[in-house]
Amino acid sequence: MHKHNQIPGTFENGVYITRIAISCFGEEIAPRFDNARRFRCWEISNNEAKDYPGISAEETDGLYRVKLLRRSRIHVLICNGIEERYREMLEVDGCYVVDGVTGSALHALSDFLEGRLQQRFHGESLPHGEILPHTAELVLWTGDLFRTLGWDVQQPAKPNIFPIDLLAQRSCPFCQKPVNVAICCGAHSYRIHEEIKELKRVTASSYNARVFVHRAVAGIEDICKDFEIELVDPDDYTSDALDQESRSSLPPLRGIVIGHEKLNAN
Repeated sequence: MHKHNQIPGTFENGVYITRIAISCFGEEIAPRFDNARRFRCWEISNNEAKDYPGISAEETDGLYRVKLLRRSRIHVLICNGIEERYREMLEVDGCYVVDGVTGSALHALSDFLEGRLQQRFHGESLPHGEILPHTAELVLWTGDLFRTLGWDVQQPAKPNIFPIDLLAQRSCPFCQKPVNVAICCGAHSYRIHEEIKELKRVTASSYNARVFVHRAVAGIEDICKDFEIELVDPDDYTSDALDQESRSSLPPLRGIVIGHEKLNAN
């Protein structure tokens, strides 16, 4: 575990205390600090981690969240994406910021206490104004695309399973068994590689295919292939392209569909 001279904290009644907050989306780390609606918090003292009152943030403003952390006397923030200006504000307050972290909040807490998470260089935070746009429109577009191509599309029963946005199901044209697809509409965070990696992790079982919807920017196709995820580029889907897609076996899927050998052989 970290020693008190390595991370911020305060002596209170003769005991060195460190309060840690993790920006959350469900039980996972939220993709962006400035729209995280909940922060799980712990208080560390005498080498023990105890639950500390969590923080709820309904307003869509990063500055508001900075103020909430300040009021809760947080010494350490663990998050994924954070704008440089918010990071600087927190650090001026003496808050130690560890960003670029994905996965579950509990795993991140454990990694931090074991010294496996470190601060990043300041220049690696996201400059103001460069966060990718909200994905709501892309989610709607993707749902419409899959429905047009014959899929039953639903939102996850557990809406906090980052980064899954949609679930699609359709019968295999060869064996009639269901094909289940997990879909992530990219741009939840500004680290595409981490987002794709997280999609692979949370869909390790129960799905026949995984789809990442994003423009085919440099390197993204190779990253998707490395993690066995199919890339769907919205720019590829003009009305003519949709006509052509509808003639394939299971559009828009073009890659391997797990558990459907006849489909893959076609």
